[in-house]
Amino acid sequence: MKGIIYVGGAKGGVGKSLVSMLVLDLLREQEPFLIETDQANPDVLKAYGGGVESITGDMDSATGWSEVLTEMHTRLDSGRPVVINSAARNTAGVEQYGELFGALGVDMLLLWAINAQKDGLILLDGFMKVVQPARSFVVKNGYFGSLDDFKLFDESKIKKRVSGDAYVPALMSNIANIVYTQRKPLHEVAESLTFGDKLFFESWRKKAHAALQPILEG
Repeated sequence: MKGIIYVGGAKGGVGKSLVSMLVLDLLREQEPFLIETDQANPDVLKAYGGGVESITGDMDSATGWSEVLTEMHTRLDSGRPVVINSAARNTAGVEQYGELFGALGVDMLLLWAINAQKDGLILLDGFMKVVQPARSFVVKNGYFGSLDDFKLFDESKIKKRVSGDAYVPALMSNIANIVYTQRKPLHEVAESLTFGDKLFFESWRKKAHAALQPILEG
């Protein structure tokens, strides 16, 4: 996978960080470059910053965008994938400067995490009016329910405008707490789990990989 992988969702708490971690987990052998734009709560940077080249990026200001675009250009020029974990508040910055992504001359893959509510779909519509990703996929977060609970998206007009969707099953709450408190890369999390939790975690990781890997390879 080359180019930009932008993990968004605009709202906080919809699972963007976990989707970004899964993407980095799948791209481990490709030397991904991480841009963490959630400066208030940089979960992904704290988990992966020790093993993946990464920076924090301010995507709220013109100066911040200039710096981020320069860093991206350098890495993309060498053929490395760039993963952007977007902050919940980045909507205004994208509306102002998002069209500048096109100057990088590479394809963007958009992964948009949603819950079962409507507001995330409205924000996705706004994002796609400014940024035209080559491919765009909605990621249904199983924490918010089964596939049947995402009818608002399934029956929406935006569904016809995206390339497809994926369902990432819910991670057991006690294991999710460990992931976020220990802040380790996903491939290292199992080391600190009990035997039973390890089985459940690896089963979840396998299913989550199966949901996202075809998208990254597409």
